[in-house]
Amino acid sequence: MMRRCPSLLFSLLASFLVVVSQSGFKKVAYKTGPDIMKEVVNRHKAETELELIKLAVVDDEGNTQVREMLSVFSKNDKGEARYLIRFLSPADVKGITLLTNEANSTDPEQWFYMPALGQARKIAGDNRSGYFMGSDFTFEDLRKENTTEHSYHRLHDDEVNSKPVYVVMAAPANVDIQSATGYANRLLYIDKDTYNVLKVEFYEENNTQPIKVLEADKYAEVEVDVDADRPARLRMNNYANDTYSVMTLLKSRLNVPVDEEIFDPESLNNWTPEMDEPLLEQFNAGS
Repeated sequence: MMRRCPSLLFSLLASFLVVVSQSGFKKVAYKTGPDIMKEVVNRHKAETELELIKLAVVDDEGNTQVREMLSVFSKNDKGEARYLIRFLSPADVKGITLLTNEANSTDPEQWFYMPALGQARKIAGDNRSGYFMGSDFTFEDLRKENTTEHSYHRLHDDEVNSKPVYVVMAAPANVDIQSATGYANRLLYIDKDTYNVLKVEFYEENNTQPIKVLEADKYAEVEVDVDADRPARLRMNNYANDTYSVMTLLKSRLNVPVDEEIFDPESLNNWTPEMDEPLLEQFNAGS
C-alpha cells in the first residue's frame, strides 16, 4: 500500500494539470513591490520636464496663500537627476529657488536661494524633512521617487475611488537614509491599469495613523516625444498641523531643451527674472 501512494498522487496531479490546461487557466507572474515600482518609473520617465504650477497653502484657520512657480527637471549625461523649483509670484517670493542635484543618490545636494540674501544656501541632510516655504510639502517631498533609496514591499491590494490599486510600502533602504528622512515609511496606492500613483500615506515611527496623505487626481497625457501621464492636481493633507496645500498643474512640457547652466549652484547667485524667459517661452511653443 505504501509503495502505491506515489503513483496514485502522480495520477491525481496529472489529472489536475489536464483539467487546468483544458479550462484555459494561465500562470500569471506575481508582481512584487520592486516590480511595480519599476513599472511606475518606466511609465512616467522623461529626460526633461517643465511645469508651471499654482501652489495654494491653506492654514488651520482657512486662510489661503496662492503662489505660482516654475519646476524644471533634467538628467545629465550620467543619468543623474537635477531639478529646480523657482517662485514666479507674488512679488514677495519671486526668485526664491530650490535646486536639487542627485549626483549622489543616497545623499542628494540641495540649495535654497533667496534674492534678498543674494547667496544660495546649501541644505543639510537633516533639514530636508523641514517644510518648504510654509507649505505642507517638505524638501524631500519635492524630489522624484528614487528607487535606490527605498525597499519596496507589496501589501494587500485595495481600491481608491473605485479603482483597483496595488499597495506598496516604501521604507528607507539603510540607516543613513532613515536618519535623513522625516518618515518611517510610506504607503503608495498605485492604479493597476495605468500605474499612476493615486495616493501616498506618510507615517512616522511607532504611529499607526498617517501624519500626511497626498492625493493625486485628474491624470492626463503630456505628449512631447513621449506619452506620459501627469496629475493635474496634488493635494497634501497635513493631519499633524490641520492644514493642507494644493499644487495645480497649469502647463507641462516633456523632453524639451533645457539650459544646463540653471542647475549650477553658482548660477543661482547671478539670477535675474530675465533668465527665466527662455524656459517660459517653451510653454508658449507647446500651446
